[in-house]
Amino acid sequence: MIERDLKTGQLTNFKVFSENLQNKTCFMIDDIIDGGGTFIVTAAALKKLGVKKIVLVVSHGIFSRGCKLEQADEIYTTDSYKEFSGATDNFTVFTISKYL
Repeated sequence: MIERDLKTGQLTNFKVFSENLQNKTCFMIDDIIDGGGTFIVTAAALKKLGVKKIVLVVSHGIFSRGCKLEQADEIYTTDSYKEFSGATDNFTVFTISKYL
C-alpha cells in the first residue's frame, strides 16, 4: 500500500502485506504508467525485502521519462498510447494499435 499526496505527488506510507519475500518474483500490474515514480519507490522497497525479480506489466505505457526504470527486471506494455523505439532488452511491447 502506498499513499500519494495529491497536492505534491509525494509518495508515503509504504506497507507490504507479506511475511517472506526472499527470492520471490513479484509482478506489478497497472493500467497506466507515466513517469514510473510509484513503481520505482515500490520496487526499491520490495528489493530491500529480498525480492529477487520484479516484472512490470502495464496496459497503457506513457513512459515520459524513458523506457528504462530502476529496479525493473522485465517490463511488458502495449502500444495503445504510443509507439516505442529504442526500447531496452528487458522492455517488451505488444502491438495492439492496429486493432484500435
